[in-house]
Amino acid sequence: HLRRLGSAPPPRPAAESLRAYCRAEASEALLADVSEALAAGATCVQVAAASAVTATLPLLTACREACALTRPRGAALLVQDRVDVCLAAGADGVYLGPQGMPCAEARQLLGPQALVGVEVTDVQGAQQAAADGASYVGVSSADLDTVRAVCALGLVAVVVVGPGQTAHLGDVFACGACAWAVDSEPSQ
Repeated sequence: HLRRLGSAPPPRPAAESLRAYCRAEASEALLADVSEALAAGATCVQVAAASAVTATLPLLTACREACALTRPRGAALLVQDRVDVCLAAGADGVYLGPQGMPCAEARQLLGPQALVGVEVTDVQGAQQAAADGASYVGVSSADLDTVRAVCALGLVAVVVVGPGQTAHLGDVFACGACAWAVDSEPSQ
């Protein structure tokens, strides 16, 4: 069901809700990967379709099953780019990449309580995402100057996403980011 565009601004999640952020592919190993991530202390799991042509029903089923794992642990489940699957699966929110729905539309559909993350590459993108109702931004850059500048805005929580050097992890947190999204290792 569609949620009504609220009169209150969307809540901003505490950085703690995103502090241990794991990304997992919607594959046959998803549930094992989610279980392992939760056992390792993940507080947020983002499910991405294994490919751009992943059929809706298998993705929906996988997300519903993943929700059954994350919810009892108090961890958030996010669906990458698929607002429809987020709503139908009862997930906690979405992460919108460059090909995802515009943030303002996702916020309108999901309502003020949902987590809505938006991938950005610069300060202007972060400002726009915040204005459009993002709960947090995923900075797709390991460039510390960009991370520092986005964090300095103080508008929304900041998660660093994408490949990067974990040797710089301390520097990323020193900039003010609340998390570095790590990819799950597919279960064997």
